[in-house]
Amino acid sequence: MARKSYEATFKKFPINLVITKVDFNKYKRADVLTIYYKDDNSEESTFLLVTNYKYEKLTYGASQKIGIKGDFTVDCTGSCYCRERFYPSNGSIECTCSPCPMEVHEVKK
Repeated sequence: MARKSYEATFKKFPINLVITKVDFNKYKRADVLTIYYKDDNSEESTFLLVTNYKYEKLTYGASQKIGIKGDFTVDCTGSCYCRERFYPSNGSIECTCSPCPMEVHEVKK
């Protein structure tokens, strides 16, 4: 997942990608992991891994996905150094800056 996030953010293949930190937050409706990573050139970014999501919908920008439950990733990509923000209480996702492309993908088990 970190490799895919790196490629989407920096538009190149990473060499020696390292996960440097993982923050874990447990909420009533989801568990949220923020994964921090960097490469040999000290280019770094993050993405979210949301697990055990128990709400019926996700809302981001003008989009809304209905029926997503379980696990998914949230990744703000591009060169704007955006960070992902997720509100488990209402299913809202946003990037901390704009314009910043956001990718949301269900994690299939």
